[in-house]
Amino acid sequence: MMKRFTLASVLLALGWQQLCAQAPLRFTLDGLWGNVWSIDGSFSGRWLAAAAGFEHYDAGLLKVWDLNANALDTRFPDGTVDTATSVRFIPDTELLTVMGPVFPLTVYEYRADSPFLPSWRPLLRYQLFGEQVDVAPNFDAAAVVRVFGDVSLVRGVVVSSLGNYGRGARVAFSPDGALLAVVGARTGSGVVHLWRVSDRTLVGAWQTPDPCSAVGFSVDGQLLIVGDVNGVLRIWDLTTNASTAIQAHTRAISAVRTAPDDSFVATASLDGYVRLWNLPNLSLRGALNTGYAASLVGGGVLSLFISADGQYLYTGGADGKMDRWRTADLQHDRVWTRSWTLHGFRTGTRDLWVDDGTRTLVYDENGNIMGQTSVRGTFSPDKRWVISGNRVVRVSDGQTVLTSADPLQGAFAPNSAFALLYDTRRTTAYRTDTWTPLWQRNAPLNMFHLQFSRDGSRFRENDRVYDTLTGTLLASYPAADLVALSESGLYAATAHTQNQTLVVKLYQVGNPTPLWTWQAPNPYEIDPEVLQFASSERHLLIGWRGFLLCFDTASGILVWDKLVPTNSWAGVKIQPRPNSSQLLIASRRGVELIDLTTGGTALTQFLFDSGGYVVLALEPSADGELLAISTEDSSVHVVQIPIPIGDVDGDGCVSDRDLLLTLFAFGQTDAPADLNADGVVNDADLLLVLFNFGRGC
Repeated sequence: MMKRFTLASVLLALGWQQLCAQAPLRFTLDGLWGNVWSIDGSFSGRWLAAAAGFEHYDAGLLKVWDLNANALDTRFPDGTVDTATSVRFIPDTELLTVMGPVFPLTVYEYRADSPFLPSWRPLLRYQLFGEQVDVAPNFDAAAVVRVFGDVSLVRGVVVSSLGNYGRGARVAFSPDGALLAVVGARTGSGVVHLWRVSDRTLVGAWQTPDPCSAVGFSVDGQLLIVGDVNGVLRIWDLTTNASTAIQAHTRAISAVRTAPDDSFVATASLDGYVRLWNLPNLSLRGALNTGYAASLVGGGVLSLFISADGQYLYTGGADGKMDRWRTADLQHDRVWTRSWTLHGFRTGTRDLWVDDGTRTLVYDENGNIMGQTSVRGTFSPDKRWVISGNRVVRVSDGQTVLTSADPLQGAFAPNSAFALLYDTRRTTAYRTDTWTPLWQRNAPLNMFHLQFSRDGSRFRENDRVYDTLTGTLLASYPAADLVALSESGLYAATAHTQNQTLVVKLYQVGNPTPLWTWQAPNPYEIDPEVLQFASSERHLLIGWRGFLLCFDTASGILVWDKLVPTNSWAGVKIQPRPNSSQLLIASRRGVELIDLTTGGTALTQFLFDSGGYVVLALEPSADGELLAISTEDSSVHVVQIPIPIGDVDGDGCVSDRDLLLTLFAFGQTDAPADLNADGVVNDADLLLVLFNFGRGC
């Protein structure tokens, strides 16, 4: 029999050669959140930077991309990534200037010779804060617009005030750095001022009927270009003082940029359009509709940049939208960022569903778009149904199967068979095959503390367990800080702090007497963060004080404890890997894979570099081979878990050796070959090895 299995394994290996080892990162959907206020690129064309946030005076988010490597490269040792709202590369250099309402004006240099990792290192820092910054060549001067319109000029260590130009004022240096243009509003009309930088002398002043909202110079410095809040574009020829004005947009102009060869100026507007105008006569060269929702405030196109070679336009808008367009034909080149929302894999598949802020997209495991739907909301795991607004919609044809007078919130069982909906007045349970109500109650539904059993027959809300079919209360645990329901729905675990002691208990649902109790001193009364069953209910996990505690569910014995990296404000975040005894742990650095049956041994280093962003969600595919990761910057990463299911010896390849180890351990308990962690090595484990034979080899 042993020879027969070995021969079969060889034949299987020959048939599964396509399942060779792959790079851990399959694809990334790069994210930004809030409004993309600022985009700029370096002189060489290597670097591209963008800053986003919800309001200029709120904390922001900075990202920098290495265009040569086609990769994100945001490594700032002082935490700038989550406070910047304005970026500007110093002309003719690779130095990056960063500022925000809560982050001081700082100049960074990229250092490839860092003792740890290549990163952006601070060179200069001023205690100046604001919503927009511009810099002169060689950093001879900098101009700062503060939140309420005060404008300051910085030269060396001297900071001079140029006055208040109203909320939304903008500044721009001439290409040689000799002049500074400041635009804004005073006494109800627009104002355009031209300052000589060397002695802070006002050398030009003009008024416009409406407040000004954007300013820039032509590359040769002869033209001053200004946009206002009503979409009017004006240029002044600084050699003759002649001016030209046209109605360029229907709403405020948010940004102006000139082409590197001075052949045209690009204007961006809150009306959602970018238009190109030939210089100097301002004849229309072309227009593109970005599709960004037009709005009087907070919508449309908010930022604009033209690449150093003039080939591309970059646009930024609300909801983290950033795109690249070809200047030659104004066609869309690629999505750069979105504020992505992860909906997870469709049940039994590797089809990943995500929301880009406008629609729901479906990606295959390699990052190719398979489909899309305009319906957005909370999807069932099998992606047949979605709770959207005040409706429940069938995804396949967009038909409404249930409607409410009030907005709906809700959740689906893991098998998609049941749904709980709340309409601001009452909670209703449904069977999803007929969408007939099972029961109602006049009480809200706590979405943040809701958990179903695997088959959906029971659910936990807060500290209570209910029967899904009848709504009957089965058990209540009012003293607990945390309650977890097992996959079968038969058991419930509680954890709470009492009299400076951490108390953990396991119950059979419906029986008020605990099966076991475990206690440990907790002098600082730190509440537990995570309570979860794993390994087919064989283990109970508790995240507490930066430690992960692993209990044997049957006996209540503490099997092991492990110090785990913190995940910042998100606390300890864990996710069992399907069909295995392995556990995924999120931290500020990324995701770690450990084995629950071997004392929490780390099986890998971090699966991917999170770039310092907090991990918000871990969503494995049903086969346990892929992992979708959502991070606080609104990005989604899909990684191939490098250790395949069925890899008994942990060498990264499911091979003859794993098959032999499983056969020799057949019938044993607590063996590494117990792949599904059901307590014994049996046919189920053997099938996992055979089904995954050749993976990772």
